[in-house]
Amino acid sequence: MRSLLLVLVTVSQPPGQRTRLDDDAAAALFAGLGGCVRDVDFVGWYREGYTAGAVMPQPGNAPGDVIHRVRERVIDALRQQFPDRPTEGLRVRVIRLGAKARG
Repeated sequence: MRSLLLVLVTVSQPPGQRTRLDDDAAAALFAGLGGCVRDVDFVGWYREGYTAGAVMPQPGNAPGDVIHRVRERVIDALRQQFPDRPTEGLRVRVIRLGAKARG
């Protein structure tokens, strides 16, 4: 059985306030997120101007720590895109949908 990972990324601008991302920040967000996905994954707006999302199909036998690994990879990529932004300004959530996690 296959499952999906839903990755949701919000960048606070300025930190601590939820405002619509400007074009430069949105481009940096998608560049960072786009560098973390495969050809079979889909990246787009979850909530346009505020939260980007990626849908990542996973095999049913994906390791239990895949959520942690994906989250860390996305955070690392976003830190490179937003070097002056505090880590608290980046919110990354990874949710497994479908098959139960094996651990």
